[in-house]
Amino acid sequence: MKPNSHLTQLLQRSSHRQHDYFLVDVHQLLEEVMKKHTDSPYLADTPEAKTNTSVEKLKFQDPYQELLLWAILSRRNNLAQYLWQRSESPLSCAVAASSLYKALWMSKEAKYTDIRSEYKTNVEVFEKLASDFLQQCYNQDIMNAIGLVERRNAKWGDLDCLELAVVGENRKLISTPAAQASIEISWRRGMTRAPSYAVFFANFLPLLIYMPRIFRFDKLGDNRDDLTALQKFKVFYMSPISKFYLHATCFVLFLLLYSYVVLFDFKYEMTIGEKVVLVWIITYLLDELVEIASEQASTVRGKISDWSSSMWNQFDLVAISLVFVALGLRLWRKTFVWGRIAYSVNTTVFYCRLLRIYHVNYHLGPKLVIFYKMITDVAMFLALLIIFILGYGIASQSLLNLSRNYNTFSIASIANITHDVLLTPYWQMYGELLLDQLNGVDKELCHPTSCFPAATTCTINTTCNNQPDCLCEKSKDYSWVVNVMLIFYLIVGNIMLLNMLIAIFTCVFTEVQKNSMEIWKYGMFRLIREYDHKSVFIPPFNIIEYLWRMGKKMWKLTCRKKREKLEDYMKKTLEILRNFEKEAMQTYLAKIDQSEELAFYNSIKRMSEK
Repeated sequence: MKPNSHLTQLLQRSSHRQHDYFLVDVHQLLEEVMKKHTDSPYLADTPEAKTNTSVEKLKFQDPYQELLLWAILSRRNNLAQYLWQRSESPLSCAVAASSLYKALWMSKEAKYTDIRSEYKTNVEVFEKLASDFLQQCYNQDIMNAIGLVERRNAKWGDLDCLELAVVGENRKLISTPAAQASIEISWRRGMTRAPSYAVFFANFLPLLIYMPRIFRFDKLGDNRDDLTALQKFKVFYMSPISKFYLHATCFVLFLLLYSYVVLFDFKYEMTIGEKVVLVWIITYLLDELVEIASEQASTVRGKISDWSSSMWNQFDLVAISLVFVALGLRLWRKTFVWGRIAYSVNTTVFYCRLLRIYHVNYHLGPKLVIFYKMITDVAMFLALLIIFILGYGIASQSLLNLSRNYNTFSIASIANITHDVLLTPYWQMYGELLLDQLNGVDKELCHPTSCFPAATTCTINTTCNNQPDCLCEKSKDYSWVVNVMLIFYLIVGNIMLLNMLIAIFTCVFTEVQKNSMEIWKYGMFRLIREYDHKSVFIPPFNIIEYLWRMGKKMWKLTCRKKREKLEDYMKKTLEILRNFEKEAMQTYLAKIDQSEELAFYNSIKRMSEK
């Protein structure tokens, strides 16, 4: 291993050592970039176990998979593809390889363009291998392909292939028919038919659940028995689709109450409505904490990082933080006004959060993706625009307000100068020219330090004028300069920059529209996973379930003597999936060889024709 290689740098960062690396260091690196990694030989090979001969007797379950990881980390890319073909779990290995390449690509600085380009190319290679192989499995057997997608991998902390794909943002795999079939099953977990409108009404009219024309449930066990009434009730309310519509309705009711408090019931003495809103928000905070705990990363820092990567969670963070800021301000008499302002501004944030409900819609969801992508372009546009606004605003105001004097800065004075320097040019860009303000005022400003004693002049009536000769100016005299500056400002701001923004939006719309369905499906999977961990009870009653979960967790850690091994009950199923995956891999490799032979034959044929 080269001293200055990328792998050496990563191992130094994860192990905090400069040399003598062990498998436990590689384990820490993989756990950092892949969120989870569990393998006993890695954990056993430590600096303390140098003289322990028992470590050498440990064997890997899939040696080709370990060699594949070594080839990726050491940048032996062709060897990595060769080893992938011989691994026992080709699907999970391809997904893990693409995620690992993606993590390596992100860890390298932008200036190393050649290495980053190499990693990026291999991300695309293994993403294509994973999606093409899964499509081959889906063409052979739909249910077994879904089983491969949902099969958990002990090496990667019991993550399934879709969760591994989320680690590397592998949208291509999540968009495949097999992955979408699995996601659809998870969305209506336990139900084969559950129309969205019916789920919405059934949350309030539970008897609709038992109407077979509307709802149909999976059969139970190998005997394919029908579910009892109680089991149907439990399956319905535990499904992510039911939780989504129930929590969405609850959030709309919360917004109505919040709006009522802000509009009509915000008093100096805290009212009952405001207290209910605050309790409600605290339970929403509990929801977010549970969501953070359910993230894939092993460390608290990693969980928070994964949670904050979602735009909707960022909205939640801003909204909840702003509520507590508003609460702190409104409790004091001197800052009560600012508390009202914070509550009012937070209304906008909460209503923007309502867009999350639209995400499940097939038509509106992709449009939200395009809208979100455009926000970053607006920020770049504003970064350019602020330069011209400040340049024109300060220059024009320095000529129009000659007597402006701020010896002591106050909130009112800062607001006044901000309005003149920033807001006036901003509105002028949209056509509110305010031409009457550009003429200046007919008020003379004289500079005392420029005065000279004037010669005494007397008129015929012996009236003498002894006033000194001073330098005086009027803002009205500079109006023509301001008008000239306005012309150039509007040419740059109104014509060039706004049209550039429109062109950027058109380009973004065209580009994102191609991949918007992939991005939407990826976001839909994250939404389903989020609501899979949410409480059945709506806020503020969700605290009941969280207390029950906490008690159950404590019982498992302290009182339960033996943990059930689900693998023992699924040995037959896992063996069927392994055999199916091997057969599908052989078919897939045969198709690749056939296509390569055909391409070679066609190239030879073209050469011979020349």
